[in-house]
Amino acid sequence: MNPCVRYDLHRIVVLALALYMLCIQQMALADEVILINTIERNTKVITCVESATWHFKINSDGKKSIYNFVFRNLKGEIVKKISQLDDTDSSLIITANGLSVGYYDLELYSETQFLWKSSLVVLPDGDPPQEERFGMDAGVSWKFGGEYSQDPSILADRSFDMMKLAGIRSVRDRMGWWKLQKNENTPINWGIFSSMADKALAKGLDLVQIVDAAPFWIYPELKMDHKAAPPLDYAKVFEFGRQYALGLGRKARSVEYWNEQNLHTYFDGYPFQYASGLKAFSAGVKSVDPKIKILLGSLAAGDPFLGVDDHQSLLFQEETFANNVANFFDLRNAHYYRDRKEAYGKKLELTLFDTFYSRNFAEIERQYMINDRPGWLTETGYRFFTGEDGNREFEILQAQYLVRTYVTGFASGYERVFYFFWPYLVENAMPYYIGGKKQNFTNWKCINGIGIPPIEQQEAQGQKKYQIWGITRCDASPRPAYFALALLTRHLNGASIVGVEKHGAQGRTVYFRRADASIVAVTWGGNSNVLNLPSITVRDIFGREVTLPNTDSEKMPLLVSNIRALPSAVMPVTLPKSISLPKNPLWLEARVKVAGREILSRNHQSLSEVIVEAGQVMELAVRAHDGNSTNSKAYKFQCVPGPSLDVSYEGWQDDQYSCHFTVGSSLAGGSYATINAYSGNKSDTVRVALRVYPPVAKSFCGTWSKLASSKALTEIYQQNGTCAVTVKSEFKEIGNIWIFPWLAITPQTMLSTRSGIRVRINDILGWGGLRAPLQVTLWEKWPSGEKWLLNLSKTADGSYIGLFRDVKNQLEGGVGNKRLDLIDVTRILIGGAFYAGHPGKLGFRIETVEWLQSGSTLNFGENFLPYTVKTGQQLVSENSRFKLVLGQDRNARCYDSSGQIVWALKWDTIPRTSGDRVTLEDNGELVVYAKNGEKKWSSHSTSTCYISACAGK
Repeated sequence: MNPCVRYDLHRIVVLALALYMLCIQQMALADEVILINTIERNTKVITCVESATWHFKINSDGKKSIYNFVFRNLKGEIVKKISQLDDTDSSLIITANGLSVGYYDLELYSETQFLWKSSLVVLPDGDPPQEERFGMDAGVSWKFGGEYSQDPSILADRSFDMMKLAGIRSVRDRMGWWKLQKNENTPINWGIFSSMADKALAKGLDLVQIVDAAPFWIYPELKMDHKAAPPLDYAKVFEFGRQYALGLGRKARSVEYWNEQNLHTYFDGYPFQYASGLKAFSAGVKSVDPKIKILLGSLAAGDPFLGVDDHQSLLFQEETFANNVANFFDLRNAHYYRDRKEAYGKKLELTLFDTFYSRNFAEIERQYMINDRPGWLTETGYRFFTGEDGNREFEILQAQYLVRTYVTGFASGYERVFYFFWPYLVENAMPYYIGGKKQNFTNWKCINGIGIPPIEQQEAQGQKKYQIWGITRCDASPRPAYFALALLTRHLNGASIVGVEKHGAQGRTVYFRRADASIVAVTWGGNSNVLNLPSITVRDIFGREVTLPNTDSEKMPLLVSNIRALPSAVMPVTLPKSISLPKNPLWLEARVKVAGREILSRNHQSLSEVIVEAGQVMELAVRAHDGNSTNSKAYKFQCVPGPSLDVSYEGWQDDQYSCHFTVGSSLAGGSYATINAYSGNKSDTVRVALRVYPPVAKSFCGTWSKLASSKALTEIYQQNGTCAVTVKSEFKEIGNIWIFPWLAITPQTMLSTRSGIRVRINDILGWGGLRAPLQVTLWEKWPSGEKWLLNLSKTADGSYIGLFRDVKNQLEGGVGNKRLDLIDVTRILIGGAFYAGHPGKLGFRIETVEWLQSGSTLNFGENFLPYTVKTGQQLVSENSRFKLVLGQDRNARCYDSSGQIVWALKWDTIPRTSGDRVTLEDNGELVVYAKNGEKKWSSHSTSTCYISACAGK
């Protein structure tokens, strides 16, 4: 079949202005020949019925020279060569036509050397698909909004044209509230965000907007600039939602409230604070225009390169849902980055999106009954690392990853998928300066089509590996992934998802049905039934015909057409339908105090729980709103204590309804505090997850020594007779900096009888403070033992606290122990490690080091955890000697410190009722206590316990 069909040539010529060069580029060559790209029209994407023309001006000093223009296919084979003589210093014009559908590398040579490189994509002629399910995270206002480019209008127009030709119809933009309103009394200026929305609409694209990063004037409590802090004035958030609907919302009809809110760098708040903001913003938008779609902000879940903890991510999501946010968003949202099997020396599990979703979010969404609404996968991407950019092997892997993720996104019931990122983007790069002026480090100078970091930046940052994104290169030429995406959209044009067939952990065949009942599929992983069907047509993702059997199908996705019927093994897939949110719902905003201090920010910690200590009072106060009333006293409220909490006060304080929860003096573990509000048939809930720490046992004082990066000059000063030590460090160069003064640990310290550590630390006036989470490193048997890292959490009074059960092995080229043995700890280091972008100073003073008591019962209440109990989940983390784990067989097993099973029993046989307290004692006994403290049941006295030898069955 001829892939070229007749098409409106005038229209495609207009669309084919799909190149942008970032600036005039010059490169001095060895023989004094200078290549200057002064390109008026240099086509990067055309159809197979068009010609492409390139204009060059070459300063050859009047010498005659033959220039060879070479086309190479995806394998690097030369498929076309054009030679021209130039002897005038005038423009060299090269025109090519008659190219078949495909991806081409372009190279220009003089008689003596290579001069220039780019690429060209030739697409099938005909109307490109127009389906909003194919999205692109382009950040057009961010990348092309004036601060990164000299001509944002041209850059955006040509980018939108290239996206449209590829079949992209949904574009994700990024907007910071702080950029729109510099102070409270000035009107909102939508500026570049509005003009980019206009451009997208003019091209027939649907623009999806993000809103995050509130302006500084909304944070009077913080007295500092902090864009990641949660906006706590929810009346202002509600009004901003109204203004969005009246302004930009008329153009960008879908909007996300925040982005990756579980990362403290983006949202330095708790789930209940995110929920309060989402409710206020959504209520404001919907009060003006109920048809604008609200997206739940997506989590950064399980990205190993961000150091994201899956458990904490899921906890953040679950606690957000527990705050009754279901009435305030139209669309679920997910991000997915599992693109590499190994990077930075780490071995990673490469999973498909459908596996990732089912493992992480499916159960939580079902529990809170939000799985019945549409979902969008708004970010997924493949990163190149330094040295891989432009490497064909990795560009092919990117194309394969892109196709697999779009398809498994649809197979997971997701309505739209957005790829990250459209333009060339360098992450982790530090700014560099030329002549005192800050340069655009996200688009390094493009030399011969390859992004090269400035020499001064390479020298300053040494061997640092950058993450590089984009399906276009630094000169805006398309990568192979762009071509694969364009063929995928055409293959699935007009075809709706019908089912998926799994063959192995990594193998999938996903089926789609067109309006004429014909069936197409995308398959990879081998052993697929579809490849055994008669009369099928098979091409790879680059349009090349495939002869079966094909060994490349293990890795390379294949596009299959002419399928007559679905195989019997196909599992059906249907997309959820849109829902109607209630009008003017009741919503609560929440404020929290611990020990009389208001919780404003986690300050460098990505935790989902508010920290409280045994014996403290936690205050939860709410205001209620709906579309009809602002009189909070018209509502009924209910205070609900979680495990180890008692309600010590409830009632009105000023204009807020307040509940005071007193924490048990001898208990530690997970808990939660809840306020429910009611008004007729309306209701809302605020829930705050708590992490309860045991009391302090005693302090410990010893002699401090210093440990610091070679890039820093560090001195320590210890005050005689105390545990206080002052640390001052000056960074001499850019790079990885770590400052960890350490204490020697003796057997008399008896860490094995303690459950955690508490540290009081202050910054030194005039010196920079720690720019990363405060950390403790426990070092076994110096100098050959393993290191264990513990991130500390900031408490209400400004101290830092952590439990030894939360340590993580800090591997350095070896296989670590499965469990820390506190008896073997000989050093404890306290400080921080981070990447310093410029030389400077850092100083802090450790005032006290204290150990937390051990032997406190871990109380998890009626359901053992305030969260859903899942098989394979550790129910009770370690106390001093034992831990309890719920296995896949629903057996609860108790392990001693050596890893041996002490006993096991069926979890469902534990006799407990509401109000009972379930604890794991220090002798390994599981005990159920009644509310009055009476012992009702014990694991040591029941016949349901197995002996150790049988428990492992």
